[in-house]
Amino acid sequence: MKIWQIGAVGSIAVILGCGGMGAYVPDEPGNTGNPSQCALISTATNNDVFVSTNDTQEEGFTVFNGVIQGSVQTRAPGDAIVNLTVSGLPAGMSVNLSDSQLTVPLNGSQSITLDYVTSGTQPGTYNVLVTTQEAGCTPVAETITVTVQNDQEL
Repeated sequence: MKIWQIGAVGSIAVILGCGGMGAYVPDEPGNTGNPSQCALISTATNNDVFVSTNDTQEEGFTVFNGVIQGSVQTRAPGDAIVNLTVSGLPAGMSVNLSDSQLTVPLNGSQSITLDYVTSGTQPGTYNVLVTTQEAGCTPVAETITVTVQNDQEL
C-alpha cells in the first residue's frame, strides 16, 4: 500500500511517497505548457541554406538542454532523450541526419549534421521544418529556409 502526502510550497505542489519525490509546477501565464519533467530544449542552426541542384550541402544542427543565452536552467530528471524529424521537403530533396535520436546532457548540448541532398529538386526557396521532441513534451520546431539554385547561380 502506497501512502502519499501532498503539501503546497508557494506555487509548487510536492508529492512524497514510497517511490521517491516528484514536483509539478502548475501552468502560469507565459508557461509553455511543459511540466517540470520536460527538458528546456532549444536549437541552433544556419537558418538560410543555399544548395545547388543535384548536390549536397552539409550544415550543423545543435540541440541544447537547459541552456538559454548562457543562463543555466534546472530541471528533472537530467539528460533529455530527443527525437529529430524533418518535414516540408520539396520533391527531389532529402535531408540525412547524422543521428535521429540524441541524448543531451542537462545544461549541455549535442550536435549533429544535416545533409541537404537535392536530386532533381527544382530551383526555388523552400521552408523545411526540423522538429526536436522529448517523449510526452512540447516539440521545438526550427524553420530553415533552403534555397536551391542552378550551379551557375552560386
